[in-house]
Amino acid sequence: DKRHGFGEYRWVCGDMYIGEWFEGKMHGKGVTTYANGNQYEGHFKEDRRDGHGKLVCVDGLTFEGEWKNNMRNGQGTLTFPNGDQYEGGWWDDQKHGKGIDSFVNGNRFEGIYDHNQKSGTGIMTFANGDVYDGDWFQDTMHGKGTYKFNNGYVYEGSWQ
Repeated sequence: DKRHGFGEYRWVCGDMYIGEWFEGKMHGKGVTTYANGNQYEGHFKEDRRDGHGKLVCVDGLTFEGEWKNNMRNGQGTLTFPNGDQYEGGWWDDQKHGKGIDSFVNGNRFEGIYDHNQKSGTGIMTFANGDVYDGDWFQDTMHGKGTYKFNNGYVYEGSWQ
């Protein structure tokens, strides 16, 4: 008496799933439309998002990429309602590893993230033309780096 194969299920809360079932659990490809209007289409494993999938939220936020245990894990792209975008590595729902943050204001960061923070090496290109290429720690320029100002001046040295 467990759901198995392909089918549709609606919860009392208003969520709905259409897709593959295995031993009573969402497992394989499917689409979940949540009561709030958000929708996930992709792979499931034992009732959790797992594998490649795309989440589209009613506020305009989207994520497409790899999931594990209901969290963003692996490679993926997060696009915010205002157009800002992060493309790169994820670990337990946090930016982690190599990634690129592109902002609608013209700023762009390409480098290493550690638990949602710039950490390691990276290049920040600012909308005004300034460029910092160097070390980062806890989201700040920290360590050795070169800052090239848009007026031609250059500072090469240490940052704290």
